[in-house]
Amino acid sequence: MTRDMPPKSDPSPLPAKHPSTAAVDDVLSFKMSQLVLMIDRECQCRSKKYYDLSILAWRVLALIKAHEPARASGVAELLF
Repeated sequence: MTRDMPPKSDPSPLPAKHPSTAAVDDVLSFKMSQLVLMIDRECQCRSKKYYDLSILAWRVLALIKAHEPARASGVAELLF
């Protein structure tokens, strides 16, 4: 047995939530991501130059210091 359903009314168009963009370069989150990458590259260069540490090694040491006393398994859980 089928019921006759009334026709659906056409809803009015919703207003745009975000302004239109011409390219991905115009999106704020993309710009912020690019800025983070630039800062990360600079930090990598400095930590290598001054401390002979990779950025990953620096992050591991920072986690160990922040959560001392730390075990290797605890640090691994924080990283992954």
